Amino acid sequence: MSHLNATIEFIVSKNRTVFIFLLFVNLPLIIFTWNTGNWSDDYQLLNLYFTKQSISPFSRIVLDIIETRVDGHFIPAYYFINTLIYKIYPSLQFFHFIIVLCHIGTAFMVFMIVVHTHNNRKVALLSGVLFSLSYCVCIKALAWNCFHSHVTNTFTGVIALYFALQYFKHERRIYLLYIFLFVIFSIHNMESGFAWPVVIGVFVLFELLRKRISIQVGSGLILIMMLAVSVYGLGTFCFTGKAFPVFFNRAQNTDALKEKLVDLREQDPDYEGHVADDSNGKKSLLTNEMRSTYAPRTLSVLVVRTGDLMMRLVNLSIVESRFRTYFKSYMQDSLTTVQERWLFKQKIKRIAKYVFVVIGLSVLIAAPFLIYFIIRNIIPETYSYLGAFVALFIVFVFVFNRIDIANSIAIFSSVFLSDFILRLVSKGKRFKKIGLTLLVFLLFMALVNILNGFNDVYQASFQPKKYLRLHHRVFQDINRTIGHYTESAIVFHPFVRNHYWIDGGDLGSLNIRMFQEDFMKTKLAKTYSSRSWDDFCDVTKIQSIKIVTVNTEAEAIKHVVNNVKMGEKANYLYVDKDLNVKRLQFKY
Repeated sequence: MSHLNATIEFIVSKNRTVFIFLLFVNLPLIIFTWNTGNWSDDYQLLNLYFTKQSISPFSRIVLDIIETRVDGHFIPAYYFINTLIYKIYPSLQFFHFIIVLCHIGTAFMVFMIVVHTHNNRKVALLSGVLFSLSYCVCIKALAWNCFHSHVTNTFTGVIALYFALQYFKHERRIYLLYIFLFVIFSIHNMESGFAWPVVIGVFVLFELLRKRISIQVGSGLILIMMLAVSVYGLGTFCFTGKAFPVFFNRAQNTDALKEKLVDLREQDPDYEGHVADDSNGKKSLLTNEMRSTYAPRTLSVLVVRTGDLMMRLVNLSIVESRFRTYFKSYMQDSLTTVQERWLFKQKIKRIAKYVFVVIGLSVLIAAPFLIYFIIRNIIPETYSYLGAFVALFIVFVFVFNRIDIANSIAIFSSVFLSDFILRLVSKGKRFKKIGLTLLVFLLFMALVNILNGFNDVYQASFQPKKYLRLHHRVFQDINRTIGHYTESAIVFHPFVRNHYWIDGGDLGSLNIRMFQEDFMKTKLAKTYSSRSWDDFCDVTKIQSIKIVTVNTEAEAIKHVVNNVKMGEKANYLYVDKDLNVKRLQFKY
């Protein structure tokens, strides 16, 4: 124990050693996600964007950065980051490394703000470590490059909070400028950046209640937050005619959202042939649909999201993933017909729905008691962090209606959990056991995720396996087989879709980077070099299907028979169950 204490004292003695230690803690994350490659929307949001950068003049690049996206997002900071990284070094690994480095930087800033507020470097270190290990909350943005904004704006947001804390103490007006710049950068990076005006507002409130700052200081900070949000609103109004369109889009018609989810359900390969008298029918949403980004704001959805986020915050999502893997294995081994699989899926999903509702309701009922117990066992300096946590919980579950972009909430859960654990450990034997058990549990769940290669906390498999090769490798193999850029082709592979959550992909965008030199010589590239980014995205719209990937040669032949006219030559690719790309050639 003395050696452990000596080691901890050495680590926390200098900021430099703390950063090195946090880098070491995040080393497994770097290793296991290094070669993840592109994934799903990465092809469109990054592949296409980088190609557009290559063919556009500087003036057009600037316009692409500041224009509003078609879905209502006004995110110039996001496009600026993409452009900057690409111009420095156009590599997927380099892009990913920068994002992970921002995550490590956030963990270090968590250490710095806790040192400032608590004057306790051990609590600060544990806070940074627990944040680093919040995989179930943060892994999506860390592994999926196009979602990096939720990592980067967490980094810039926590820097803004650091300067806000400095302003409370020193009241230097230059800090107001720093806060404004970092907050405005965060909210223009993606919608999750709006968490930071809320966080800073909570800290202002607690400082005012404790009478540690004057009303003038608090009012100044609140005005700065309002100004930053107003700039965003003005920007969206200038480009779209609406202020804050993304939030209006989030509050869409409930019936329309339910219809969209049901339509997606019907695309399930096992949906065809399901029994007509299925009690679920189209009237109620399944658990996975209630957890979807498109889920309506109903009470049941909110309850499920509450339970889901609580599970994520303690890295418990891996348990659910283990059960899902077991049921998939059971279906493959024991169920042969489409109808049997469909009925089994619906039975399990209905059970899961009730489980999540029970968990969610339990959390809501137990929350006041848990909060009371935590408050009794944390110091007053932690109250602001607990308040920020509660506020962000409400924001992500009830306002944004999304929990997959909640990276920032992990900061504040990590801080009050660290203080809570170390306070319990310093008390009597009974409390010490509770604290150590909680700490071991959190570290153990993180370790399980690491040893599993993060397979259970993210949709993609980060380790090459016989039947589950990385889907971007499949597309790479397809591209190599074709050997050239094609503007009108589609990749659709049910086997890959079932395992990797993709509905297929437009090969025009998937191979545009691989054959960028060929593309840049086309008339298409010259036409769109001075067009907007949204116009350029339309290049990927399918005009005719020329290449289709399916599971087997028999399925490829069936597709040809159903889609190719008599007398036409078929030249198709298909992907077998070992994910090998093969060519099918014959005249129908």
